[in-house]
Amino acid sequence: MSNPRDPTSKIDFENLHPFEAARSESASQRVDAIAAHLDPKINPWAHEIATLDNRRQLVRTMFETEHGVKRQRVNGKLTVRERIAALIDEGSWREWGGAAAKTRYDSEGNLEWHQRANNVVGRATVQERPVVVSADDFTIRGGHADGAIHRKTQYAEQMAREFRIPMIRLVDGASGGGSAVAMTQGEVMGIPAMTRYGLYHSFKMLDEVPVCSVSMGPAVGGGAIRMSNSHFSVMAKDVGQLFVSGPPIVLQGTHEVVTKAQLGGAQVQARVGGVDNVGENEVEALNLVKRFLSYLPTNRWELPPVISDPALIQGPADSHKVLSVIPRDRAKPYNPRDYLHEIFDHGSVFEWGPEWGREHGCWLARIGGKPVAVIASDPRYNAGALGYQGCSKLSRFLGIASTFHLPLVSFVDCPGFAVGTKSEKDGTLRAATRLGMILYDIRVPFFTVLIRKVYGMAGAILATRGEGNVEMEADSGADVRVAWPSIESGGVPAEGGIEASFKRQLEAVPEGPEREALRAEFNARIRRLQNPVKMAESFGIEDMISPHETRDYLIEWVDLVWKWKLPDLVRRDAPIRPGAKAMYSPG
Repeated sequence: MSNPRDPTSKIDFENLHPFEAARSESASQRVDAIAAHLDPKINPWAHEIATLDNRRQLVRTMFETEHGVKRQRVNGKLTVRERIAALIDEGSWREWGGAAAKTRYDSEGNLEWHQRANNVVGRATVQERPVVVSADDFTIRGGHADGAIHRKTQYAEQMAREFRIPMIRLVDGASGGGSAVAMTQGEVMGIPAMTRYGLYHSFKMLDEVPVCSVSMGPAVGGGAIRMSNSHFSVMAKDVGQLFVSGPPIVLQGTHEVVTKAQLGGAQVQARVGGVDNVGENEVEALNLVKRFLSYLPTNRWELPPVISDPALIQGPADSHKVLSVIPRDRAKPYNPRDYLHEIFDHGSVFEWGPEWGREHGCWLARIGGKPVAVIASDPRYNAGALGYQGCSKLSRFLGIASTFHLPLVSFVDCPGFAVGTKSEKDGTLRAATRLGMILYDIRVPFFTVLIRKVYGMAGAILATRGEGNVEMEADSGADVRVAWPSIESGGVPAEGGIEASFKRQLEAVPEGPEREALRAEFNARIRRLQNPVKMAESFGIEDMISPHETRDYLIEWVDLVWKWKLPDLVRRDAPIRPGAKAMYSPG
């Protein structure tokens, strides 16, 4: 029997396997019906229309007997169209390039060989909001260039920019990236070019529309670039991997013998920020994308979506539960999620990047139905001291919040930047400097809550963004800063600061109880100066509040910025179209 995907065999629709014949029969019947019922005088294009309909059906049909489909099933993976169906709203799919395929015809113009393009693209809705979807079909040449029609992939990203709607990529393979087979098919070896892989639009769209990518198989080469070039990247834990090149090339380059999972599985990439979140399987990964998009606007020229249903914007049943989260013992850690869930709308807190840069968490949440970006120190990891990963994670998340005009809420409990040889070797200082630049460059309104430790340059960078600085007022304003009574602050933490600053006095006293008593005296002097009541009396903090008041403060603030500040930011970002300059010119 001929295989319609075998490049050496001619398609024989009469002798297909019964299952395959049944899938093809509807297309054949449709061709006959059109030919029989459409008068050529009325529709002179009946033959071409019927042929196109047949080709689209052939592209849509995935034979379970195909080698690629069998491999997909053995690996426990969904097919490309099953994935799209699990992602989008039912009945919303509008495919582009539905007949696109690689073909070969005989001398009489009859179709001899047909191979569908290994990327399916189109427009749809997700939760009733428009999106563009680009999905790799690993069953055709593993997603590599020799099975790709590059213009089709590029077109999807171009259209996402044109329509100004979110881009969702379902990555499985190289996304049309290079392969040795493709290299042998040309007459001369070319130079890799960004334009061929459509990376121009891939880079530019990050400043315009939300971009999400899901690893649903080995994301390698071009697929790996597209995964990384996203606002939100997710990996399906059971089938996904992400790496620059796969095990065969790694073996030749470094002589390492590794599996795909060892090289770039979820346990690797989630811990270094290669992917932001991990779903247990493909469906869960797609659901994470849906939830992420629910907080973001369709593009940067729209306000983020607001929920008005009273049932969905309820706060905690007992607002006083938040009072018990911060322990009296300043050395005892706590989980910031315990107070976040008591402040923001019930069930609205969604964590972004939970497995990397864990000393500082990032969330999307809602307060009174309005979406906000949230960052918070997590003292369970390195006491909340910011290292290289934490700085890098915050920088990226702050950029997303700024691009899509999400007001930022920051909870600070940071003893400083991470110290020690590991921190220096990681390059923490460079990442910290970049974080400071981004934090003070973005224009969205800030609400800062000082929880406990606020020390050193890290404390200064995180704590003073909400000070309402006059020089920043023209760009953002509406920056508010409050503190909880648990706050303690200073140039350096007392523990190490006493040893460094009072070294001579301590060494002048014999080691033992006498030196310990002097050390305790210095420590008590510092603690007296950190009295929260005195800080409030001197206006050292703009407002000292009880933790259970935080939600009410936030609701009032976010209502104000939504009414007065965010619309202004959106207007400033709106592109000036041709003719607009003349329209607004005086006279």
